[in-house]
Amino acid sequence: MLCTLLSALIIVVVQPIGCIIQQENQFFIIVAMDKVKLYIQESYEEMLHRVTWPTWDELLQTGRIVFVSSIIYAFMVFFIDFIFGANPENPIFKGILYYVYQIFS
Repeated sequence: MLCTLLSALIIVVVQPIGCIIQQENQFFIIVAMDKVKLYIQESYEEMLHRVTWPTWDELLQTGRIVFVSSIIYAFMVFFIDFIFGANPENPIFKGILYYVYQIFS
């Protein structure tokens, strides 16, 4: 009974670290470093032979799209902040929130 409990405890504790293979009543533990090595080898193989990389023209086109959309988004945030933000130092327009704060103060 105690042996069964100990073997169950070993399986529960060691299982997250590595695989346990039972062969002829002996446990062989594949340590975590072997799993890491296998992961790196499989990742290298996948990056070389299974990934479809974009061409240079596709890369430039998507880069331009990201750049232009980032500029547009930055201007949108600037204008929203300028219109709705409270900026009492600005002599031209103090912002909508400035006037709302003036109503309640």
